[in-house]
Amino acid sequence: MNQESLIDWNERFLTGIPSIDAQHRALVNIINTLQVALSFGDARPILGGLFSHLQEYIESHFAYEANLLQNNAYPQTAEHLAEHYRFTAGVAALIEQYHQDPSVELAQKTKAHLLDWLVNHVLESDFAYAPFLKSCGVA
Repeated sequence: MNQESLIDWNERFLTGIPSIDAQHRALVNIINTLQVALSFGDARPILGGLFSHLQEYIESHFAYEANLLQNNAYPQTAEHLAEHYRFTAGVAALIEQYHQDPSVELAQKTKAHLLDWLVNHVLESDFAYAPFLKSCGVA
């Protein structure tokens, strides 16, 4: 990890499902990109590109995860996808704010939203489905 990065990717982030782990690592890279920009004082110049990348990540990862959960009849699929919906709505609100006022505070808010997602969804909800999916043969 370089000194400006926020998160050092390590085994505590691993679900044991390599495709999911690679996608989660991409999220950590997005968070670290934002953190590096903030460490230089102003992340506003990268926010547009970061939001575009984040939207692509959300669409791809959430569709992939929904497919896995639904195809394997994960019992908490509806609740899990509702969390995705709430996160997506939060990102949409941040993007709307970016179009109105791309402030340094918005960059901080975005980082907080992404960190909250990493800690409270990825490390909780995603880790909850991992044993179920692995028992279904997902690897």
